This record gives sequence, C-alpha cells and structure tokens, in this order.
Amino acid sequence: MSMSRSEIITTLQGEYALKRERNQRQLEERERRVRERSPEIGRLLDENRALLMDSSRAALKNPAKAREIMERARAIAQQNRSRLGDLLEAAGFPRDALELQYDCPVCRDTGYVGQPVKRFCKCFERRMMSLAYENANMAGLEQQCFENFDLSLFSEDVQGGNGLSQRGAMERIRKLCEDYAQGFPNNEQRNLLLFGPSGLGKTYLLNCIARRVLDRGFSVLKVTAYRMLEGMRKAHMGEDDQGELRMMMECELLLIDDLGTEPLLRNVSLEYLFTLFNERMVNRRHTVVATNLTPNDILTRYNERIYSRMVDQKSTRIFQFAGRDVRTRGGSGR
Repeated sequence: MSMSRSEIITTLQGEYALKRERNQRQLEERERRVRERSPEIGRLLDENRALLMDSSRAALKNPAKAREIMERARAIAQQNRSRLGDLLEAAGFPRDALELQYDCPVCRDTGYVGQPVKRFCKCFERRMMSLAYENANMAGLEQQCFENFDLSLFSEDVQGGNGLSQRGAMERIRKLCEDYAQGFPNNEQRNLLLFGPSGLGKTYLLNCIARRVLDRGFSVLKVTAYRMLEGMRKAHMGEDDQGELRMMMECELLLIDDLGTEPLLRNVSLEYLFTLFNERMVNRRHTVVATNLTPNDILTRYNERIYSRMVDQKSTRIFQFAGRDVRTRGGSGR
C-alpha cells in the first residue's frame, strides 16, 4: 500500500467534507424550487428563522427565563414543522424536502458516530477498506469479474471418476463462488478455501468475488501471502503505521492469495497467522484463501491450530481445482 492509514483517513475526511457541501447545495436548490412554487411555504420558512433568531436574542437578554423562552419557541417551531410538511405535500414535494439528505443517515456524512467518544462509522470503515484495496494496485480487477469468466479456456475432456470435465467442474465452482459473493454476508459457510496447482483460475475467481462484494458496498481487502506476512512483520516490529494488520483483521471480507508461497519467519508467521484467523473466526468475519497447498500440506507447513481454523468444515467450504494449466491452452493464466 503506497498510502499510509493516516493518509487514507485524511483523504476520506476531505471526501466526506465534499459530501456535506453537496448536501447543503442540494438543500438550497430544493428550497429555491419550493419557494418558487409556494410563496406560502416561503413565508413560513422566514417566520421560523425569525422565531429562532428572536428567541435566541431574548434568551441572551434574560438568562433567568432563557429555558422558558426556548421551550416556547421549540413548541411553536414543532407546530410550524407539522404545518410545513402538509404544505410541502400539497405542493407536490416530500415532507422532508427541506431537510438535509445524507448518504449515511447514521453519521450524517461526518464519518463518525458516538458521544462523547467518537469512532468511525461503518460507512467510513467500508470506504477506508475500499480505498486501501484500490490503492493496493490490483491490476486488471475491473476486467476480472464473473461476467467475463471464460469457460472456453478449460478442457472438455472428462477427468477423474466423477464424470466431470475440467470445464464442467469450473462451471460448478464459478457458480458457487458467485452465489457466495451475491449472498454475502449471509452465507451458511463464511469462509472459502480454493486449492490446487497454479494456472487453474483460483486468483481470477478471488478477484471476481472481491469485485462483486465490493460493488455491493462491503469492506473488502485482498492481499497476497507475501503482503500479509509483511504486514505481520511490521506489526511485530512496531512499524505498522499503516494499520495493515488491523485492516486484515477487521475488514468484512479478507481474501488471501497464494498462501504457502510466503517465507516462514520465526516468532511471526505461525503466531500472527493463528491470531488473524482466530480473530476473524471469533468475530464471524469472512475469509477466502487461495493456495497451491492441499489441506494436508497446510497442516504440515503450519500447525494443527491454524489448520483447524482454516479447514473447519462447519465454517469453510473447500473447492479443489484440477486439470491442465489454462496458460498451456493460450489463456491468460487465470
């Protein structure tokens, strides 16, 4: 990731500020149209604003009666709001036409919720994950989607004892992966494990899942196994200023590509990999892994604790990829 976590947050704060400016401009434009169509509404708006100003001045001049003055003003304003809603409907506008409209009504497009301690709103967290994903320079992601998945790259020769060709098997896997992405996050099994030799479409399907889930508005992060390990190493050394490990733990969907190609670092790999999978499992977050390792290889390379969290049949659906490398058929290494 070329942008640090603090840079991403600063970028998004600017984005949210522009949203609020846009909301205000749109409100002003709606008010202009309302006033043109209904002078009566315009007069009521002016009365409300004058009431607010006069009440505030009176409260400042007479602090002993400030509460009484403001309560009386609020009661009148409430009556006026009800009347205003009726007038707006009569003029052909929604009752809330003269209220600010937000992309996220929870945080009102500020990106923060909570009082007195503020924290990021879910919408802000999702945008952070999305920007981190886009900033990770995933080449070809726009083209790698379910709609562009080319089954003709796979052999029609029947293989194994299940009577399926490689193409038939891939058609089934593609359909199940699309169902997973479309049904996210309400999947019966939250995790997927895609394993098999290189050149059979695992990475392509990972990108298809990522694109679909991201387009549906969820926070998605895809990392290579090497990038994952680098984030863990930085966290171990106290150098994780970008918050990469935290993002891997907290994103709604984490996709790890090429697990098993990363080096094993003492006091880092096994400890942090277990923490990552365990935290995501405990918090019921979704994880998709693509690897050349078989489940037995995973057990041998890592340990039983990691294996049990990656290959748990209650929470993980396992897809085995087999057949000829599509690159030998003139494909693009999907």
